[in-house]
Amino acid sequence: MRQEGLLSSTFFYFLNRVFLILFSFLLGLYASRFLTTSEYGTAQFINWNTTFIWMIANMGIPSVLNRFVPGSYGIKRFNQLLTHSFQLICLALLLAIVLTVVVTGTSDNYLPVTMALMGVHLLNYFVVSWMQSMQLYRNVFLVQTVASASALLIGYFIIPVYGLNGFIFCFFWLHTIGLLWLSFYFIKQVKQLKANSDMPVAAEVDGKLLIRSTGYFAISAVLSSILWQRSEYYFIKRELSEASVALYAVAFSVISLATEPFRLLTGTFTTYFARHFNQESDPSKMFTAMFKFIWMLTSFTSIFLWFFADQIVLFFYPEEYIASVSLIKILLPGVFLGACSYVVMGYHVAAGKAKFLLTQDSIVAIILIGLVLFSVHFYLGIEGIAWARSMALGTTVALGIAYSIWGMHLKFPFCSMLFSLLLSAGLMWLAVLLEPVGPVQLLFYGLVSFSCYVGVLIRLKVITPSELAQLKEKVSIFFKQSLLK
Repeated sequence: MRQEGLLSSTFFYFLNRVFLILFSFLLGLYASRFLTTSEYGTAQFINWNTTFIWMIANMGIPSVLNRFVPGSYGIKRFNQLLTHSFQLICLALLLAIVLTVVVTGTSDNYLPVTMALMGVHLLNYFVVSWMQSMQLYRNVFLVQTVASASALLIGYFIIPVYGLNGFIFCFFWLHTIGLLWLSFYFIKQVKQLKANSDMPVAAEVDGKLLIRSTGYFAISAVLSSILWQRSEYYFIKRELSEASVALYAVAFSVISLATEPFRLLTGTFTTYFARHFNQESDPSKMFTAMFKFIWMLTSFTSIFLWFFADQIVLFFYPEEYIASVSLIKILLPGVFLGACSYVVMGYHVAAGKAKFLLTQDSIVAIILIGLVLFSVHFYLGIEGIAWARSMALGTTVALGIAYSIWGMHLKFPFCSMLFSLLLSAGLMWLAVLLEPVGPVQLLFYGLVSFSCYVGVLIRLKVITPSELAQLKEKVSIFFKQSLLK
């Protein structure tokens, strides 16, 4: 794939993820005004359930397709991968049914609805995985953006009337419209490929390699879902209540709105740098600059949110969700570090150290489950579970940095990292003394504080001119070419 196509695909993948996060946040925000906390918790649990089980049950389909589909392939190889992925999705559907029954419970009134939503979700993302592996990110972005916007519009009218059922229907609409529309694109693309007489001849993928890769990616998907897809929802609902799920979901929604764009931006640029790893004269310098910038941006945003969490929650949500403020302050350190860890993971993948990530995720998944079970056993409540999540994400970064230093001899700007944290905290403390009232003043003080923050970092050369020039060059190349096909 030529460079312009790579940049375009990466850019549209980033936009697609941002729009989906924004859709989920806005729909949940709107629904919280018409649902009770118990109903809202049930809705968020169903939504989480479909995403979590898809991550576990997908059998590594997205990663398998991304590895073997792009590039030069013949009709035999294409048919082999299509057959293999179809077999996997059939197994995934069976596994998803079993997991849905286990996670949801046979006595749950919403079990049939959850299973139906799970089926549509799986099939939709099966087609999405194929489209993305064929580098059709622009089409995926277009379809899912239109589907999200239409689901929001429908939700605006039906949620006040039908409540929880209306909220669930919006997700049915999102995945169904996406599945039908993208299936049309996919079938059309397959017909064009098979009708192409100039299609290159390529041997089929070695069967053993395909099976080994599928097994590896399937295990990675399971570990990733436990670590990154909020597996603790299951314990919160089972041991506490749907209302507790609602508070936890609100906390994560607010945090995600603040930190998720940085995590996605990190993943987007590290994907680009990973593809061009061998073209860099000194990749470690580019890594250090990227890590420093993401750390400084994310740390300021996280500390701003930590200081003003109560005002932000009350601005977005009804008063009954104010208890989620304490959860935000517990979760923020871990989520902040987790967002920064994507730079480290991207470098490991680029340097061919992906096996370490599997080991790292295995260790942290065990730690997370152990801490959650400890919290449940000793009745530490939802705060204990939040601490378990935060500490597990912090462990991910600690292991990644430790391996990077001793195994890959990378340098981390620890002094700059500490200074940026202290500077952010100092500026926010001053902002608190000014007692901002309302979202307008809060936003104004935040922007002024951020301007001072960046100015001090540049003035004291915590961010060096060479790092600024290097990053500016890479970002300029990325965005200038990202809209080219």
